[in-house]
Amino acid sequence: MKLYLDTNVLRDCLKRRNLETLRLLEIIREKRLECVTSVFSVMELIDTEKDDFFFNDHLKKGLEISKILRH
Repeated sequence: MKLYLDTNVLRDCLKRRNLETLRLLEIIREKRLECVTSVFSVMELIDTEKDDFFFNDHLKKGLEISKILRH
């Protein structure tokens, strides 16, 4: 059996923002289950990281959220 990990699960793990997802990975590791993902998930991860960086960078500069979203 192979488990497919999509972008949201991978992002949760990388950002450590969901304890249930981290527990899922522990179970996968303990049971030695095989996981796969796609190139598209990796591309989405890169895009969301770039978006986060752009957004946070502009917030630090004091821009309002509405102005950031227009950019």
